[in-house]
Amino acid sequence: MPGDCQECPGYCGGQDTFYVGNMKGVGRIYQQTFLDTYSKVTFAKHYDRKTPITAADLLNDRVVPFLDAHEVKLSRVLTDRGTEYWRQSRTPRVRALSGGRGRGSFPHQDQEPADQWHR
Repeated sequence: MPGDCQECPGYCGGQDTFYVGNMKGVGRIYQQTFLDTYSKVTFAKHYDRKTPITAADLLNDRVVPFLDAHEVKLSRVLTDRGTEYWRQSRTPRVRALSGGRGRGSFPHQDQEPADQWHR
C-alpha cells in the first residue's frame, strides 16, 4: 500500500492466547498477549475464559489506547486463527469469506473472522 510504513510501530502486531493454569476457586486462567512486532512493546491480560470478547478486550482496553496516546495507527494484527479470534456467523457471509469454496475448504466454515466485526 502506498504510504504504508512496513518498518514502524503499529504496522503489525501479534496476538495469541496462552493457557496459564488452574487457580483454586477461579478455574482455568488464560493470558491474552499482544506484541508490536517492530517496537517489541507488549501487553498482557489474564482472563478466566478464551473467547472473542476477551481477545477484543485486550485490544480495546490496553493496546489501542496506548497506541492512540502515542499517535500510532495499528494497521495489522497477526493471529494463529484460533477459535478466540472467530465468532459464530449469523449471516450467510461465510461463503463469501471462503471465496465461494464448498464445505470443508475453509477452516472455520460456520464462523467468520472477529476482525470483520471490529472495524
